Amino acid sequence: MSHDTGGEGTKRDDTNIEMKVIVAENKSLLTKVRVLEEAVDEVSTALDKTCAILRIQTTSFMLSSQTAHTLTVEQVHKDDQQSRTEHEQLQQQQQELQQQLLLLQQTLQAEQLKSKLLSAEAAALREGKEGEGRLE
Repeated sequence: MSHDTGGEGTKRDDTNIEMKVIVAENKSLLTKVRVLEEAVDEVSTALDKTCAILRIQTTSFMLSSQTAHTLTVEQVHKDDQQSRTEHEQLQQQQQELQQQLLLLQQTLQAEQLKSKLLSAEAAALREGKEGEGRLE
């Protein structure tokens, strides 16, 4: 009794190729996640540095003489407005990066689940093939 195993072999090859593609996609997503995590850290560090610089500038201005005080207060108001604007922009950028990171993490989880399902399917195919061999 001869069986045509060409279709099963091709399906197994297709499954192996799909698994390799998924593994490559997972690695790519992990790399993207790491890049986004680093970008979030950089934005957070920049935000901390900006706030620290503004605190130092504010303290310095407040210690200046009374004559310079009037000019300093005006400059502080300008700097404060600019820092608020920068702070809002950095917070928005950080939120966008966190959303991208979350999306990539969700995509990675979905791809990992898909990979597990394909592995289970491949195992079922192997078991089915072994079962056919025992019946012969």
